[in-house]
Amino acid sequence: MIGLLEEIAEAVHLAVRDREGEDLSAEMGMGADGTPTQKIDRIAEEAILETLNEHGNPLNVLSEEADFIDNGAEQTLVIDPIDGTYNALAGIPFYSVSLAVGKEVMSDIEFGLIRDLANGTVYHSEKGRGAYKDGSPIKVKEYDPDKSVFLLYLGSNANPKAFELAAMARRARNYGAASLELAMVASGVADLYMVDAEPMIRLVDLAAGALILREAGGEIYNTDGDVLEMRFGPRERSNFIAVGDKKLLDEVI
Repeated sequence: MIGLLEEIAEAVHLAVRDREGEDLSAEMGMGADGTPTQKIDRIAEEAILETLNEHGNPLNVLSEEADFIDNGAEQTLVIDPIDGTYNALAGIPFYSVSLAVGKEVMSDIEFGLIRDLANGTVYHSEKGRGAYKDGSPIKVKEYDPDKSVFLLYLGSNANPKAFELAAMARRARNYGAASLELAMVASGVADLYMVDAEPMIRLVDLAAGALILREAGGEIYNTDGDVLEMRFGPRERSNFIAVGDKKLLDEVI
């Protein structure tokens, strides 16, 4: 399955690369999640669906753009064709394709893969088998306040608590692609990643990253401090706090 996800991610990479120089910001209608679909999202999604078709459509598909595609399979591929669309269109080299395979809810996801489309880094995980970055195992780090790095959404729609947390950290950052920021916590680069805002983050942005983080020894929670669970659906959204070290959660909740 990881091999198939790698092939899908490569197809997205090639499809986007081949359209460099075009204006990919044009809106192509509304996605299933109720937000506009940009041309770059459509190109990436079509590459995913074409690759699956070449393999006989072995998975159902849940996408923010196309909604649920029932291929009669037992498992569903949860996709964010371009996570960090704004970054991609603005020339900020931090955006990805996010792919997860499960049945009905976040906790039953068995496979996850995130490919950084700007630099080629691949994170992947199979449930019960650990998490990997470019084939090497990754683990979360122990929290050290003196070396802390928090990733926080700090835009105009952020909960004021986010700004309070930013002041707690030695360094605070926000990069604009949820899957990759979860991977940064999973790989021990950052201690915490939180989004507490309106609108909330979609399931498709979190599905693969949540598995990779959990397999690396971390956890993702809702803002009440309960382990985050989300059902598969294009309109499923939640705020969350992802941490590598559980003792940090106790300090910020």
